[in-house]
Amino acid sequence: ASEAGVPGVVLELLNNLGVVIATTVTDGNGNYLFTNLPAGTYSVRAAYLPPGFDLTKSNIGADATDSDISEFTKATGPIVLAEGENRRDIDGGLVAKKASLGNYVWLDDDKDGVQDAGEVGVANVTIDLFTNGADGVAGTADDVFAGSTKTDAYGFYEFKDLTPGNFNLKITPPINYALTIQTNTIDSLDGTASKTAGSDFNPLTNRSYSVNLFPGENDPRIDAGLIYNETLTASIGDKVWFDTDADGIQDATESGLAGVTVTLYNSSGNPVATTVTDADGNYLFDNLTPGDYSVGVTLPMGTKISPQNSGADDNLDSDVNPSTGKTGTITLVANQAIRNVDIGITPTPSYNASLGDKVWHDLNQ
Repeated sequence: ASEAGVPGVVLELLNNLGVVIATTVTDGNGNYLFTNLPAGTYSVRAAYLPPGFDLTKSNIGADATDSDISEFTKATGPIVLAEGENRRDIDGGLVAKKASLGNYVWLDDDKDGVQDAGEVGVANVTIDLFTNGADGVAGTADDVFAGSTKTDAYGFYEFKDLTPGNFNLKITPPINYALTIQTNTIDSLDGTASKTAGSDFNPLTNRSYSVNLFPGENDPRIDAGLIYNETLTASIGDKVWFDTDADGIQDATESGLAGVTVTLYNSSGNPVATTVTDADGNYLFDNLTPGDYSVGVTLPMGTKISPQNSGADDNLDSDVNPSTGKTGTITLVANQAIRNVDIGITPTPSYNASLGDKVWHDLNQ
């Protein structure tokens, strides 16, 4: 009872030979009528539907209220009219075509809110879909959750088979990431490359603007740029000490070594930072983006690295491999401060040195 008629649909009347003998258009209430017909066999065909609409299922209910026009042939079956007969049950139901939206989540290396060459997509990011509530505003309390998806291996996502209406999206940035600046708003979605390549999510709310989808519309322009969350940095450090007894364990009497160069390497083995130990042998790499690192040391002349992982207490042993001059992989997460990456240094035995001189009789004492 609540489903209204559709105006502007063009209908054709065909005779038993399939020839079009009349054409009409539905009125403001969706009604149509072919009159003054002789007895015979006819069919009705939908010649034009409003944009964004398809025919619904046909012949599944009472003939007075079901749809009689096939969604496949766009025509009814044969309709046999006796002389003077009036048929008022040849109906056609329309449904709005499904809509879709989506696009891309990428790592915005330069933090400008624009997709640049070389900036890659981010996989496995959760995107939630909401229908706007009665107020029509995105991100308010009356929004209704309508589904969730994740970006694929290349950073793309899509919501398909949507009933046309108003939607907005919410992104959940992965741990240690945040949204870049929002460079697109609803007013800038005009299809130009410069604007569709921007970020469409508000970094304060993690929501997109409201997207109004018409029947059959696909909006593939809702992008999100991610950056490393610099408020969630981490650090690595501790001490380089003189391992007098060369056992790889810091003893209470063994002191730190000043002026020793320590290098931080990324997951690819490339150096990313260098520092020098202070007067007590301490060093620190801070403000680090969470990820995988290793630490190496530049040995002072005449020294070597102590044995690695000699004791049960990781706070007191030496963590650098004597063969490689580096630690193993150290994985940092957000806000983590690692303070037990120690390096023991011991003298190198020399087989080329000598000492001696003379014993004499000191006559005058």
